[in-house]
Amino acid sequence: SFPREKRGTAMGIFGLVMITAPAIGPTLSGFIVEYYDWRLLFEMILPLAVISLLLGIWKSKNVMQQNKNATLDYFSIILSSIGFGGLLYGFSSASSDGWTDQVVLITLIVGAIA
Repeated sequence: SFPREKRGTAMGIFGLVMITAPAIGPTLSGFIVEYYDWRLLFEMILPLAVISLLLGIWKSKNVMQQNKNATLDYFSIILSSIGFGGLLYGFSSASSDGWTDQVVLITLIVGAIA
């Protein structure tokens, strides 16, 4: 969490990263695939992912100490999975099966309701 006076700076930095990555990513990965093996793209990410995971575990505070009675709402997780999954599958299938296909319509409706 950032102090109130630093939130604008943090959002600006996050926005800069989100804008820069899609611009640089395809060019850099195209260069790597052209001159090296495509597996290198995944091998390059592995150390970054491990370091990020370890830093996240180390720096994250334990929120369960603040509220030991907090429980996980399994019903909401299931509903969210059905909802997002239905919408994703419906929109993905619409391109090949058409908007009037029964499976597309049913998954979109179920996803929207969930």
